Amino acid sequence: MKPEGKLVALGNFVKQLALIEIGILGLVGLICWVAGWQTFEQYANNVIGAGFVIMFFTTLSLGGGTIPFGKERYNFAVTFSRGYDRAKDIMAQRDNNISFGIFAGLSGLITVVIGLVLRGLA
Repeated sequence: MKPEGKLVALGNFVKQLALIEIGILGLVGLICWVAGWQTFEQYANNVIGAGFVIMFFTTLSLGGGTIPFGKERYNFAVTFSRGYDRAKDIMAQRDNNISFGIFAGLSGLITVVIGLVLRGLA
């Protein structure tokens, strides 16, 4: 991959994370408003809670998504079997699950950090 391609990919990654963070912060704000939590400190605490919830469900997703693929013998046997195309699909799905897990986990971590900064400002 050319250096320009890496920078473009990094830029897209940052844009996606920023949009997700804006959505999470807006959703938490809406939930706080509906629930009657209207102080800045309550909002900051709920942002931290939202980040931990995101990371919790990401961990569950990764655990459930990679269990069938944990055996090297299975991966080796499937790669050289008649259903090789199916094996490539399974491995691509596993890679997508891991990529999603990294992305969602990072988004949850950033949400917790934003919440801690907001709590420090409160």
